[in-house]
Amino acid sequence: MSVPPAPDPETARLAVLHRLDLLDGPDSADFDALVALAAQRFACPIALLVLLDRDRLWFQATHGLEVRQIPREEAFCDHTIRGDQPLLVADAAADPRFRANALVTGQLGVRFYAGMPLAVHGQKIATLALLDRVPRDLTPEDVAALRQFGRIAEGLLQSRAADREAAQQASLAGRKARLLQRSERLAQFGAWELDLRTGLSFCSDEVFRIQGRPPGSGGLSRETGLEHVPQPDRDRLQAALDHSAATGAPLELELDFTTLQGDPRRVRVLAEAEQEDGLTVRLIGSLQDITETWAMRQRLQRMLQQDALTGLANRSLLQQRLDTALAAPPPAGQAVALLLLDLDNFQALNDRHGHALGDAVLREVGRRLQQAVGANGLAARTGSDEFAVLVPALEPERLPILASGLATLLRQPIPGAEGLTIALTISLGAALGPLHGADGEALMRHADIALSHGRRSGRGQATIFSPQIAERFDQRRDAIQLVSQALARGWLRPFYQPKYRLSDRRLQGFEALARIVTPEGRVIGPAQFWPALHDHDTARRVGTRMLEGITDDLRRWREQGLPATRIGLNVTEADFAGGDLAARVLARLEACGVPPTSLKIEVTETVFLADASPMIAETLAQLSEAGVDISLDDFGTGYASLTHLRDFPIQELKIDKSFTDRLEDDAGSALIVETMIRLAHGLGMRVVAEGVEHEEQHARLTRMGCDLGQGFLYGKPAPAEEAEARLAR
Repeated sequence: MSVPPAPDPETARLAVLHRLDLLDGPDSADFDALVALAAQRFACPIALLVLLDRDRLWFQATHGLEVRQIPREEAFCDHTIRGDQPLLVADAAADPRFRANALVTGQLGVRFYAGMPLAVHGQKIATLALLDRVPRDLTPEDVAALRQFGRIAEGLLQSRAADREAAQQASLAGRKARLLQRSERLAQFGAWELDLRTGLSFCSDEVFRIQGRPPGSGGLSRETGLEHVPQPDRDRLQAALDHSAATGAPLELELDFTTLQGDPRRVRVLAEAEQEDGLTVRLIGSLQDITETWAMRQRLQRMLQQDALTGLANRSLLQQRLDTALAAPPPAGQAVALLLLDLDNFQALNDRHGHALGDAVLREVGRRLQQAVGANGLAARTGSDEFAVLVPALEPERLPILASGLATLLRQPIPGAEGLTIALTISLGAALGPLHGADGEALMRHADIALSHGRRSGRGQATIFSPQIAERFDQRRDAIQLVSQALARGWLRPFYQPKYRLSDRRLQGFEALARIVTPEGRVIGPAQFWPALHDHDTARRVGTRMLEGITDDLRRWREQGLPATRIGLNVTEADFAGGDLAARVLARLEACGVPPTSLKIEVTETVFLADASPMIAETLAQLSEAGVDISLDDFGTGYASLTHLRDFPIQELKIDKSFTDRLEDDAGSALIVETMIRLAHGLGMRVVAEGVEHEEQHARLTRMGCDLGQGFLYGKPAPAEEAEARLAR
């Protein structure tokens, strides 16, 4: 542990000296009279009262000498203050300490010196000095007299010090009082005292100012003070004062307040009890005007609970109101209704027309929602293009009507700049409390599940939560968790189902299908994780892993000298997100040394229906130009459009298994298949029939001119090792 350095003695001595405020000051009659008497008593031509500064001697009073200061290094007095007794020098010219001193050798010619050290507050700051130009001795009586004169001089200095300290204290007290008054005004903070025995009160000027009264208006009664507080806060304050008086407990309240002129204010009242013999005899407290601070708090509170753009409630306030509504169950036959709304394709609107128009649209949506819910509900903006409506009491059978009404209201065109008209659609999810959730978090989650379920079914849907939807949501969540685990641990890998040319049953390639293989060797098919592929992030990660696995296998087979083959990779809308699919695929092929002709991209028509259809067409064109085959999968299952065959670079058409299954027993299916084959051939495309499981199907398809077949008749999806063995035959 370090020890702090001791204070410098010289610094402490000088501090006492400077507090006297005598240096460089005018003459003092008391000090002048003292040195004159000393000169007369000792019959000395020179008598001095000397103050010893850091580098000089200041002659506060002189007799027989006109000089007011000399350097300290020439002074006899510097030696005097080092001791506690008078310093006597009978003959300075014979004293080794002083014989070379300029005061001795110079014009002044000092030969005799007698000095008495003088202390103030224990610090030797001055001397009373006698000087003569001839040597001399002092008798014991003279020395005793010198000590007496020294005590008088010390007394004068102590008196000066006391006067200065008293003046400083008075000044400080005045400054403190002025500072307190100014602080009270700046803080709008006043003090008060109420004597419970006499009923007398005392208030500072600031209390009167807060009340709108002139300062010094005299004592105020308790009743007069209470008159400034309107109900119901007056009763609160009255009860709190009575409680403090009875128990001695402190008091702290924020209250509405009215000045004598009728101006509304907000104040904080604090009080503590002062007791004598266990009884409360007075209350001492403060009154502070917090109107501006309170108003700022209110504004901040509104900012924290209000969406700045639309003026609607934000998510935080919505959650509070939702919790409050569920805490007190609605009347019989009614429920708490929560509806979550997403504006469909709002980001595209922003990108196309700019954020200024987008903000105007959001404000208009907010205005319409606020108008729709009125005073009985709450409209909130919970995200960029996400809104919510809370109705604390609604008949459950009216929920579909409310949802439909909101959708209709928001579909009404919104006028924009330069004659532009914006037409919106919304996706909506709704839930009822406490039926679908007893607390705010659960109800919010279930409304969001309904919204997500509806959006997966297509935009513009209004979906009300149900246990069945929750079950499907849980299945999807579990599937996503399974796939995420498989991706993290390397369990997801491609299995290969062969494709054969129907005319001679020669192997023509494979379709890669995702499978999960656990460490125990259990193979998990898509039926158990298919819902996960509806999640864009998961689907994209699966697509990336499948591309890596396929290209790794193709590279290995080429290195082994196996026959060249082509593998089909299924891609989803998620794989096209970002517009970098072509670049990623071609970069991966190049990194593995695999030619683009070894890969086929299989895509369903649902992808063509996506919002990013132009970008998808461009991506497929880039892949096709590089040599990657494009195959249209599941053709004819409900989304088929001949424009897709015309507008997209497709080299292969795949007939869905549902048609192959009914080829033998349904003439309509057979006619459709034959028509699709002729159409594809007319457009220069190959045709693959999926789901071929019987020889009869194989024979019929062959007669129809179908090019390739895929199904259990030729082989089930199998690990890379089995595909490798097929290639080696």
